[in-house]
Amino acid sequence: MRLLLLCPLLAACTVRTGLCERDQDCPPGQVCNLATHRCQRPEGSDHDMAAPETDLLPPAETDLLPPAEPDLFMPPPPDLAGVDLLGIATLEVRRTGDGAGRVRSTPPGIDCGAHCVSVVPEGTRLELQAEAETDSFFSGWSGACTGEARCMLTVRGMVRVDASFRRRSFALVASGTSHTLRTVFGLSPPALGGLWAAGDQDTVLRWDGTRWTSIPTTTSASIRGLWASAVNNLWVVGEMAPRRWNGTTWASASGSFLQPLWAIWGASAADIWVVGDQGYAVHFNGTSWSDEPTGILQRLHAIWGQTPTDIWAVGDKGSVVRWNGSEWKTVASGTMADLLAIWGAGSTAVWAAGQGGTLLRWDGTRWLAETSPLPGRTLRGLFGFSDGSGQAVEVWAVGDGGAALRWHAGRWSAVAHAHPLTLHAVWGERPGELWAVGERGTILRYGAHR
Repeated sequence: MRLLLLCPLLAACTVRTGLCERDQDCPPGQVCNLATHRCQRPEGSDHDMAAPETDLLPPAETDLLPPAEPDLFMPPPPDLAGVDLLGIATLEVRRTGDGAGRVRSTPPGIDCGAHCVSVVPEGTRLELQAEAETDSFFSGWSGACTGEARCMLTVRGMVRVDASFRRRSFALVASGTSHTLRTVFGLSPPALGGLWAAGDQDTVLRWDGTRWTSIPTTTSASIRGLWASAVNNLWVVGEMAPRRWNGTTWASASGSFLQPLWAIWGASAADIWVVGDQGYAVHFNGTSWSDEPTGILQRLHAIWGQTPTDIWAVGDKGSVVRWNGSEWKTVASGTMADLLAIWGAGSTAVWAAGQGGTLLRWDGTRWLAETSPLPGRTLRGLFGFSDGSGQAVEVWAVGDGGAALRWHAGRWSAVAHAHPLTLHAVWGERPGELWAVGERGTILRYGAHR
């Protein structure tokens, strides 16, 4: 049985049933047991379980019925004597599913995590909105509302609404190839046909919104990096000179390229960088390619830039170089591990990853080591999402043995899935929606899988 109560002056109020998601959902002096999702006193106290919490307006004027009682109305307090108590209704909101989220109302008054009951005047009109956490998605209403749109209610009598949240997950998507895929890239904002993956044996795939299809190529060279500014301006690099796809045909870049190439990044169609063996870096200005010495001899595996005058490249033996608009400068990384991937949200939030689970974060002054939840597993791809002000919303790293790590709210966590093959690269459209590619043509899609 659920607890029902009256609020002073019959204003809307919410009763939490003791279920919780965090310590802040519990009364003072109690903590949330994440195994049972119930409030309890800290270990060593006289009583383990908390009494059900109430959250009323105002709290000091609230009394709670004993849990064993059936649904009853409390006698009205003295200042409500003479008020017609028959003109009230109750709304019960419950969260279901394995995901996380909250239900809020317009007008404000309901802010519900796991389970709550509200008492409102009969005939109250409410709009409920479901807000999922970034690792979850809202999958629909049941009860008094259905579907996935906002829930519009007129509360009469006893009304119940369930909000289902499901955890986001990885799903295997058919690629049509058994060749290892080493890079994935998409346009932002997304455009139809503006998502590609590429890898060994000159394999280039394009997502058409429904399935992956092959783009014809003419060589058997391995592709290690790709970048595009438009659906008809795709560049790939690898064992051969850079090549450009104009939507119809391929054309090789003119010029002499002295080393195998490993990565590409562009600020625009007329400002593109590629890096490769022996610290090799080459710049394209929209017309021609020119060498730009980095001052190092280690292989550079990855490149990322915030602006045309702030670009990072990383490579073997902890090598890190930074372009300032006129020259490359060496930056101490504090590690001798090979660095294979780099991504950033801004000048004070850049991550690098690599050999043996190495994770580094640039704080604007120096590189700081971070701990991988999967120590020992080499990380080969990085991608993340910025909040628009230079800070990261979430960051993803992928690597050996199907490793998939997610950084959110200041910490890394492993995201489990059932695909153990090595993942080489990751790219995302928005937080909670991304692609990872790897060995034997593996393509995984992370998101809202119903």
